[in-house]
Amino acid sequence: MRSTTWVRLVAVVFSLSLILAACGGDDEGNGGATGATNGGATGETTGGGGENEIVIQGFTFQPSTITVSGPTDVTVTNEDSTPHTFTLDDESVDLELAGGESGTATIDVSESTGFFCRIHPNMTGTVEVA
Repeated sequence: MRSTTWVRLVAVVFSLSLILAACGGDDEGNGGATGATNGGATGETTGGGGENEIVIQGFTFQPSTITVSGPTDVTVTNEDSTPHTFTLDDESVDLELAGGESGTATIDVSESTGFFCRIHPNMTGTVEVA
């Protein structure tokens, strides 16, 4: 009976380590210019009735901060094989994206807010208003 308990404990620890590894993200840098369309070295994109691009890659949003002024179209591309969402904190925008899929939404906020992935809540970012 004691060995059964030990086997269950090892199975639980192993399962948890797999889950954490899947949701842990990618530590190979901050994305640089991969998802930036207008921001250069800051990693920010800017809009003003224009369009921004965000790339989901390695369980991160790249860039993780975008700046908008007025209604701004944002195209989000999921380069991971795992499904993700791009969801504003108030859920006024909620794109569900399968692996390799893109979607566009209009962000129209009057104050800075956050965004996140509903499936992987540790994936977060910020929308700043200029």
